[in-house]
Amino acid sequence: MSEGNKLCMSCMSEVPSDAKECPTCGYNGSQKNPELYLPIGFRLAGRYVVGKLSDTSGDTATYIGYDVQDNKKVQIREFVLEKTCKRNEATHALIPDSGTELHFKTCLMDFCDLYRNLAKLSQVDSLIHTLNFFEANHTAYAVLEIFEGITLRDFLNYNGGLVKLEQAIMLLEPIFDAVDSIHSVNLIHRGISPDTILINRSGEIKLGGFATTSVRTMGDEVENALISGYSAPEQYSETGWQSTATDVYALSATLYRCITGIDPQESGQRKNFDNVAPIENIVDNIPDNVASAINLAMLINARERLQTGLSFRKVLFGEVKPEEVAPMSELHRQPQNDIESNEVTDNVGYNKMFSLWKLLSIISACLLAVTFIVFIVSSAVHNNKKSVSEDEEATVSQTVLTVPNYVGENIDGVVLDVINFNFEIETTYKAGSKEGDIVVQSPGANSTAKKGDTIKIFVHKETIIKMIDFTGFTKENAEMRLHDLGIPKTNYKFVSEETSSEIPKLVFKQSVEEGIEFNANVDELILTIATAKVDEE
Repeated sequence: MSEGNKLCMSCMSEVPSDAKECPTCGYNGSQKNPELYLPIGFRLAGRYVVGKLSDTSGDTATYIGYDVQDNKKVQIREFVLEKTCKRNEATHALIPDSGTELHFKTCLMDFCDLYRNLAKLSQVDSLIHTLNFFEANHTAYAVLEIFEGITLRDFLNYNGGLVKLEQAIMLLEPIFDAVDSIHSVNLIHRGISPDTILINRSGEIKLGGFATTSVRTMGDEVENALISGYSAPEQYSETGWQSTATDVYALSATLYRCITGIDPQESGQRKNFDNVAPIENIVDNIPDNVASAINLAMLINARERLQTGLSFRKVLFGEVKPEEVAPMSELHRQPQNDIESNEVTDNVGYNKMFSLWKLLSIISACLLAVTFIVFIVSSAVHNNKKSVSEDEEATVSQTVLTVPNYVGENIDGVVLDVINFNFEIETTYKAGSKEGDIVVQSPGANSTAKKGDTIKIFVHKETIIKMIDFTGFTKENAEMRLHDLGIPKTNYKFVSEETSSEIPKLVFKQSVEEGIEFNANVDELILTIATAKVDEE
């Protein structure tokens, strides 16, 4: 990052240090992440700065982030069950609600399995790379690369809604490889569609949109994110058996969309009334082997479908006859050709066509890049960042820096220098301050520190609680509950009062009634304990 600049916590672009808002996205520091999620500026694993929350989906929160070690922006995904957990304000650990612990743990294991396996596929160019995976805060995090591009759906829209068969195959060939790689580590994507395939300005194509099984299966416990027209029929049932054939369905549906311009009918509805027209009824002169591949891959019954990406590809390219790999004897929607010689001729011609595409792949890629003119013009210009040599990094790490003054700023609006320093943020109370004001920092402003040193920031926080009913508590139990509520000893006291109507040694009166808001830093609570009344003779 250039000297004298700071990072925008919304888009991670460089911003002049004196700028009041980001010129790229308009972020001015006043926005903050919802209470359940990590605060803006939080640092994970000592290297990832958490920015603005960008999306939530089922069991995942996605943040824009910055890797201070590699000096690049990243995407951070955190496992969060929005409806059944809360976050400890002091430690930022996630806590499942009582009775949901087993469900939380099971879903967390699914999230961990997904991203641990994806991290093994960093060599696959056609996948959005998982750069890191780790567990912290009683949950787990995946760090993903930022791939600047548009969706396949947008690309199709720029091209009039559809493309020719030859171009569609060229577009999806890298995705075929990506799916084979996913299946090789026993993962199923469950979300392949024109919305999860991305294309950048250079013509690179990658598959993203990963999610856990529960998010991509119809159910009640986790908010699902099924993709209409592309999720397979078995994903609409909690008891449906999902396999590699589930991804084959989505691949075929995506190819169907590319060459017809039509989103297939939602597969959950096809069981009752199937109006997905056979591909040969829509696309003129489509080769028989291509029609067979698409039709067999989109069968409603998963067990009758083409089962793997490899079998789908072999039928698609005419390398094998459908009956050699189809798991059923009677082929679904197979067009009949009375003249066998014509069928053979068509297939041979089509195979030659595919060979020609491979020879012309470089030319095709160039032609593909032309279609991104609109995208290139509308895209923001990104600055190239110079890499720092090891010697330069060693020199930078010893650089003596002046510590900025953060006292008096509000934590929601201040931009911390996360490039040069680490930060630890703690809450405290200081009379006369506003919620979120930074009241103390250590080391102090204008002192010197080395790059990478830690600055402690103390933020003013009011502890407002709703008073509970202490009636019937012993003094010891009341003190423990007061501690749990965060009420300091200086703000409560016990008094005794003789009474013949209450049980001795138990609280029977309190100065702040149940349900009343109580400022634990300012207000005083008096708890009255009953003592036995001595009868006068």
